[in-house]
Order: sequence, then structure tokens, then C-alpha cells
Amino acid sequence: MKTIELTTQIAMKNILFATDFSPASEAPLACAEAFARHYDSKLYLVHVIAPGADQEGAARTPPIPIEQTCHPVQERMSELSRSKGLQGIPHESIIREGDIADTLSDIVRNWGIDLAVLGTHGRHEVQKFVLGSVAEAIFRRATCPVLTVGPRACGNAGGKMKLRRILFGTDLTPTSLAALPLALSLAQEHQAQLTLLWLVHPEIQSPSERHRIKTGYETQLQNLVPEETKRWCQVEAVVNFGLAAEGILQFADRQQTDLIVLGVRGLGVFDWAASHIPSPTAYVVAAQATCPVMTVHDFQTPLNASSESL
Repeated sequence: MKTIELTTQIAMKNILFATDFSPASEAPLACAEAFARHYDSKLYLVHVIAPGADQEGAARTPPIPIEQTCHPVQERMSELSRSKGLQGIPHESIIREGDIADTLSDIVRNWGIDLAVLGTHGRHEVQKFVLGSVAEAIFRRATCPVLTVGPRACGNAGGKMKLRRILFGTDLTPTSLAALPLALSLAQEHQAQLTLLWLVHPEIQSPSERHRIKTGYETQLQNLVPEETKRWCQVEAVVNFGLAAEGILQFADRQQTDLIVLGVRGLGVFDWAASHIPSPTAYVVAAQATCPVMTVHDFQTPLNASSESL
């Protein structure tokens, strides 16, 4: 396994914040503001009106004509754009009509978005995000990293960036490692503690086998990190035995993690070969984590970071 190569400077010139104006959008907005201030970014406030849907993303019967929804949406967007937290941040409001996932994907491409910020209601029974059932499609199609902030996650107080502890979950597949350059860059720039976590299925009970696995893979994880990065931030490699989503959430809570970084496949599924867990692992983590979760697809080149072929 080769050491990851990366550039240390992260560029986030354009950040998209998708809102439905619900209370679940408040913490994501605070995070978007914090990233925008730290990276001197322009912030795009985006609301997409889905025909036949209310402002919370739930279908109504009969659907409300689009001309009756535009004016109140414009008023709410104007109010949002004048909010105190946005003072001093270059920002622009975008209101569009259409399929939410398609429209957001188009904006990400056409506006050169470097980071998309979303919120989630964290509804456990269906794992729906604040933008409704379209959120899974947003995960799948995004051509930039996506920062998801769930209902248990706190916003950044005062709009300031606070990344002291970053958790990177991996199983050493190319899919999961696609997000490592971003995790390393963030940790080095913020001089944060970076934990590389690999979860092995708990059915392995033999103490000697567990010791062999932990020793071998902790070494592999450490070898992924350039020595230059280790001089700027504390890096630890951890191999635990447990199911993927549950293990990530529990470890993040214990460590009081400020940001979780995950690599996901283009179909939006975190590739945990040894977990035997159903596909929406990344969505479960994003919906239930007590900190923001940043996901990077395996077809993305995250920000200004780059990696060797693995």
C-alpha cells in the first residue's frame, strides 16, 4: 500500500448551501458560514422548488401551483441572505424549480462548486435528509465533496472553524481511500488530530487472530500517511472490531470528533467489504453523527488534493 501524496493547500472558492428553510437547516448553515470564512469562499444559498412538494420536501395533494410558491420563497431567501452570520461573506441566492437532485447537480457543475453543504432530519425509519428522498441521489451524483450535518450535530459557534479531531473511516479499498487526501489536508492545515479507523467484522473472536489483524493493519494505515503530514498533526491508526455505521458513530462520540470523512462509491454506498451491513452505511452515519460528515466519491478529485494510484 503506497503512501498518499497530496498538496497541503485546500481551495474552496465556491460553497453551495442547500436549504429548505426548516430548523434543520440552521446547523448546516453555520457550518457553511464557517468554511466560507476560513477559506475566503463565495457562498451560494440554494433552494429548489420541486413541483408538487411543500417547503419541507413532503408531497402534497393536490400540488400547489409553482407561481403561488415563488413569492414566499423569495421573501424567505431574502431574509436568509440578510442574516447576521452571512455578514462579510460574499454570497448569492439561487432559486430554481425542478427535480431537486438534478438541479443541485447542475448547479454544482455549472457554478464550479467545491463543497456542497446539506442538512438531514435524521429520520431513522427511512434515512431521509432535509431535502427529502432526493438526498441519496445527491450523494450519488455530486461531483464535489458533500458535507452533511445531522440533527445531533452542532453548528460552528460564531461561524468559526474548529477542527481539532478528524476521523477517517476506511477499509483500505480504493473507494474509501479516495477521501484520504482530503482528510490529510484538513488535518495538516488545521493541525488536528487525525484518526484512521478500520472496522473488522466482530465475528472474529480469537485473541491471537485479533492481535494479528490489529498489528498488521494498524501498520498499513500508518504507512499511508506522509511523514511531512505527521510533523504537522498527530496521526493515530486504530483497528476495531464492530459493524461499520455503529462502530464509526460510537468511536466518534468517544473521541468527541469534530468531523468524519468517508469515501463512498459513485452509487453512494460506503464500501465496507468486511462489515456485512446493508448499503446505506454512509447515510446512517451522516444522519446520526454528533458532528458533520464529509463524503468524497471515488471518481472525485477532492479539492486541491491528489493521490497516487493505489
